[in-house]
Amino acid sequence: MTVSNAITLSRILLAPVFLFWFLTGDQAGLDPSLSLAIVWALFFIIEATDFFDGFVARLLHEESEIGRVFDPMADSLCRLTYFLAFTFAGLMPLWIFVVVLYRDLWISFVRLLLQRSGTTQGARISGKIKAWVYAFGGIAGLLTYSCKKVLIFSQHYDTVLFVSQIVFFVVVIAALWTFVDYTRILIKKS
Repeated sequence: MTVSNAITLSRILLAPVFLFWFLTGDQAGLDPSLSLAIVWALFFIIEATDFFDGFVARLLHEESEIGRVFDPMADSLCRLTYFLAFTFAGLMPLWIFVVVLYRDLWISFVRLLLQRSGTTQGARISGKIKAWVYAFGGIAGLLTYSCKKVLIFSQHYDTVLFVSQIVFFVVVIAALWTFVDYTRILIKKS
């Protein structure tokens, strides 16, 4: 396994740790601020590996067909994990999570069909922009969660929740945009 693919794999392995800690960290008997800091640390480590796997792949000349598919799949799993956690916590409406989930399943199916026809479809510019929007959605959700958990921030909860709902709506727009973009590629190649 290449170094860059190992970094990508670490992101996949950290996603369930994030979800577990997000959902059960308060039950570990730690101070709520420390538990929250662990959630934030896991989030930033996961997001950092998204940058570093591509950087390392280019630096070490490890770019490959597998990496072009593995990296977006890891992104999808991690971001779906964040959004699932936010949905469980009542921060993200279920319908938004469902739109993102269906979009990601559809894109995986499109990639599979293209690969069967001999084309490996890596991330497109719409997908790269969507990844940034999803990352901001993760930050918005965690800020809202932080305001809910830590009393010194609780007076800002309603404002942060409102802003996060706007960011989540932008997440839906990005999901739909990439859905259409990748579907166009499939139609064009069919």
